[in-house]
Amino acid sequence: MNTNEIAELHQRAMAIAEQAFLSQRQGELDRAFDLNKEAFRLESRAALAAAQAVSLEPTRSVLLRSAATLAFDIRNYREAEKLVAIALGGEPPEPIAEELRDLYEQINLARHLQIRGITLSEDEFQMSLTGNGIGLGVVESSDFFERAEKTRTLVMRTAERKQHRPFRESGPVSKNIRESMPVFISTPRPGSFAVSFRLGVIKAQSELPGTSLAKEVVDDLIDSLEFFAKNDLTGLSGKIQDESYLRNFVSLADALLPDGENVKTVGFTAFRFGKERSVALTRTRIAYGTPFELQKIEAEPVKDATVTVSGILKFADDTKEEKKIKIVEDSGKTYSVSVPEGMLTDIVKPLWNDRVTVTGLKKGKTIQMNRIERAED
Repeated sequence: MNTNEIAELHQRAMAIAEQAFLSQRQGELDRAFDLNKEAFRLESRAALAAAQAVSLEPTRSVLLRSAATLAFDIRNYREAEKLVAIALGGEPPEPIAEELRDLYEQINLARHLQIRGITLSEDEFQMSLTGNGIGLGVVESSDFFERAEKTRTLVMRTAERKQHRPFRESGPVSKNIRESMPVFISTPRPGSFAVSFRLGVIKAQSELPGTSLAKEVVDDLIDSLEFFAKNDLTGLSGKIQDESYLRNFVSLADALLPDGENVKTVGFTAFRFGKERSVALTRTRIAYGTPFELQKIEAEPVKDATVTVSGILKFADDTKEEKKIKIVEDSGKTYSVSVPEGMLTDIVKPLWNDRVTVTGLKKGKTIQMNRIERAED
């Protein structure tokens, strides 16, 4: 195939890809997918023809990158992976090579998020972990169990919110929710260490209580996690309008974030209308930072200095309207910390008697907490 034929194939592919983009913006997702498949067919032919001549750089690597991107868009991750490898096997200019490496990371992440070898119903979702501490079906217990428990709590809180219940600051989940929508976890699957969370009764019968709520909870949870992953507080606060539920969701989701070493990705995948829907948490927790800058949702502008203290969580008082805890440093110095609504039961209490780090705003003799986490030894 000569260069003119390659150029013609590329132009046809790009014209179809443009149509796919417009269809996607108009909500015609099936048509967009079919158009992208045709664009990939043409672009891959052009790219593989150009791949035979390393001297065609940078055209060679640009075409291969384009074809790999189209393969990624239609979720043909194996072909995308091969095209990136062919491109990097030549002599691409460094900026294009860096883009190809970034694309390869996206492909690898998408493969881990895929639902492999199982079928998810609409009341299920998958959680997968990747990282240096993840082996073939093996993970350090704390890396998994703490995230699994936070995920279960997110499910229960979402169910309570969907039923328009006032935020529960203390006490157990209502018997109605516990019995109609119990949470089951599958055995782990190897590779990225993935498990499925199933909400509701074991028998998949739509007329049974809790099934409809379970589907709503899965949809709402994935929607909210997408806003969180994009750091979109405006979108998230539009979806979760109750401030206590919002603060609770952000604090729980913040605890799911990777550490950047043992766990590099925490992914969630659901199956909706015949298609997989995935969201990946890839940003790490910034040490002692404030999740989502939650002070922005306070009624008054923040003018006080942010402070950070570390010590043992030794005292908690939830008998008054203003919930308080105390942090005791090794020196014996004690700090009084005010806990905002939405954080005491699910975020603070599990850390009782642990060494913690608290970040908040100093107001008089009290710190108004924004964040609390288990401290490094």
